Amino acid sequence: MCAEKDDELGSIVAKNFDLVSECGITKPFTKITVDDKVSIVQSVALHLVILKTLGELSQFKDGLKTLGVLNLIESQGDSLRAFFVNKKPDLTAGISHRDILMVLEAECIGLYARHNIP
Repeated sequence: MCAEKDDELGSIVAKNFDLVSECGITKPFTKITVDDKVSIVQSVALHLVILKTLGELSQFKDGLKTLGVLNLIESQGDSLRAFFVNKKPDLTAGISHRDILMVLEAECIGLYARHNIP
């Protein structure tokens, strides 16, 4: 968000009301100030990157558990890593949006693993 004034930010939030409310932001857009910008961006990012995909990831994990693959991955994780994790590209000025999304996805999966999120 590049809004620098309260009314600009309020206008952006109003245009994206469905997304903002889906992320749990209940403050009326007429009361939103530039001071709220960081928390709004964090809420939207958290919702779109992590919370919205938890159901699919949980189903994937359950499927792996059903087939016995999850136990194998947990016990032999390092040797099976190449089957499930892409090597992260180096972050440079010439990196593509697709590569950035792959890095973010890998970071989220690592976050799930570190915090035992199902």
